[in-house]
Amino acid sequence: MTNLTANQQRIIAMTKLSLYDKDHGTADRHILRFYRQDYIYRRNMWTRVYIIIALLVWYLLYWFNQIAVKGVDILGLDYKAELIKIGWQALGILVLFSLIGGIQASREYARAKKRHDEYLKGLTNADKLLEKEAEEARRAQEEDEDEEEGLYDGPAFPYTRYDR
Repeated sequence: MTNLTANQQRIIAMTKLSLYDKDHGTADRHILRFYRQDYIYRRNMWTRVYIIIALLVWYLLYWFNQIAVKGVDILGLDYKAELIKIGWQALGILVLFSLIGGIQASREYARAKKRHDEYLKGLTNADKLLEKEAEEARRAQEEDEDEEEGLYDGPAFPYTRYDR
């Protein structure tokens, strides 16, 4: 990029910034509006809510199958043992998905932060290129003015009949 003008470099930088905005900008700004730990907590909270709902549906279907299809006697069940078994299973699933969700959310936040930092560096670079372009334009204008000062501004013919 060394043989490109400042204007061409700025156009390339602005194009890259525009592509970031189009591809990742909105999602990254949505993620980065929270602190890292807050974002991870919010993601895990919704993961836990959905898992609890899914587990409730799963256990309702399981008990419907046990009672309606297999004909298990409701009165003969040891409810305390069944609830303890269900509780440990649910706790294990919640812990597992919380760990996985926390790792995933942490990585997502880190990628968004890195892309956003690169975007900010690109903005700074575009500003510097704009200043460089303005400086080049100012120098070119000064050179044009210097060349114009060296030209003869007098009449087309240096001598007129009154000068003799």
